Amino acid sequence: MNSRHIKSFALAAATIVLLLLYFFVDARKGGFPVCPFHQLTGLLCPGCGSQRGLSALLHGDVLEAFQFNPLLVCAVPLVVYAIVIFVKTNGTQRPKLLYHPLFAKLCLWLVLLFWIGRNVVVYI
Repeated sequence: MNSRHIKSFALAAATIVLLLLYFFVDARKGGFPVCPFHQLTGLLCPGCGSQRGLSALLHGDVLEAFQFNPLLVCAVPLVVYAIVIFVKTNGTQRPKLLYHPLFAKLCLWLVLLFWIGRNVVVYI
């Protein structure tokens, strides 16, 4: 299987997952699996709330999605940018910004800070 087939398969699989999430799952109704990390530790991982947030985004509720997982909502424009570049160049070019080593380090630090920040209890 060549890379063109793999990319086509990945795009089709992602489309099917998004369609299933849109038509059969609603963030307000629940039914999402429990995060194993959260279940074991009681802490939220950086991905906790991503499925509910993606469901809320697909249903047009950005504020609710942000409440579920702000990191997901902030990452969506980068994912859309990468997809647009990929489609425009027919997969021949990669977005330079997203493949810069400094960008990867910055993302890692942001995820780590988000992970810590969402688990710090603030008493007001």
